[in-house]
Amino acid sequence: MLDNPLWWHTHRSTQYAGGVVMLVALGLALVIPAGAGPWAGWHRLLGWSVAMLAAIQFIGGWLRGSKGGPTAPAPDGSLHGDHYDMTPRRRAFGHVHKVAGYVALLAAMAAVPLGLWLANGPRWMWIGLGAWWIVLLATFATLQYRGHAVDTYQAIWGPSAKHPGNRRKPIGLGIKRR
Repeated sequence: MLDNPLWWHTHRSTQYAGGVVMLVALGLALVIPAGAGPWAGWHRLLGWSVAMLAAIQFIGGWLRGSKGGPTAPAPDGSLHGDHYDMTPRRRAFGHVHKVAGYVALLAAMAAVPLGLWLANGPRWMWIGLGAWWIVLLATFATLQYRGHAVDTYQAIWGPSAKHPGNRRKPIGLGIKRR
């Protein structure tokens, strides 16, 4: 099925939910006295880095350009659009979005356990967090290995060479084209 909106709605919803959780965490950081020592400094640095990367994600999402193509023609009736034509603007968005997203995930994976350590979090939190990350990493590795990291462009418009984006290398590591 081409242009299945499930991925888009799931991705966008979790992005916004993550943004809300991050704002709550920032609110707590601003009202709770900062800890001292090098680990607290690293936690703050990582937390603010995740916040800045999240801001880049939101701003980039709002500025990524038009969709275009057969599923969202331009007002003049043409198929032109930033995504369909894979304009420099859209390619830049794709690179920044993927790199910033993975860096934000890695920074968060370091910031959260540091926060648990600094707050002397209970063991069940450590166990739950570790189990969650193991499940996520195993799912990610399995899907990548099985070739389910499909190019978004092809997922929307299919593999035909008539579509301009299929003549370009896909953006991201491990992305498969059919």
